[in-house]
Amino acid sequence: APAPKTPEELRKKLKVGPLPKVTVKPIAIVPHFRIWNPKGKRQEASPPEQSGFFKDITLPYQAKPSSLGKKAWISEYKLAAPKVQRLMDRINQAAIKDTFNDLGCDGYGDPNSGLGKVILAIETSQKACIEMQKVAATLQKFPMTFAD
Repeated sequence: APAPKTPEELRKKLKVGPLPKVTVKPIAIVPHFRIWNPKGKRQEASPPEQSGFFKDITLPYQAKPSSLGKKAWISEYKLAAPKVQRLMDRINQAAIKDTFNDLGCDGYGDPNSGLGKVILAIETSQKACIEMQKVAATLQKFPMTFAD
């Protein structure tokens, strides 16, 4: 038998009834953007640092995942950005003053102690900061201002 040439012929050959009526409706897609606040909420399984360089800081891997729409993201960004910048400045100053040299090297590659934890914290903080800057650049149509 020859191959069906039209969808109608194919339906007849397969003994499939007529297709249901399709109604085309527009949908609204609302993008959401991730944000990190060093003083924000943390996951329940991540207790805050009790001492050390990152005392009372919620690191990106400890933060409760937060994705916000444009307006909510901009509002939260105005609160979070100065805190992120202060943390980046503290990390920079500590590196310049070489205050990280007092940290013990755990020797086992354990990211939860000594130098390993600090490296992980710095790398993830810097990555989250860069991601926030990219989102801000994407959303920014006019300069954002916020209190320091």
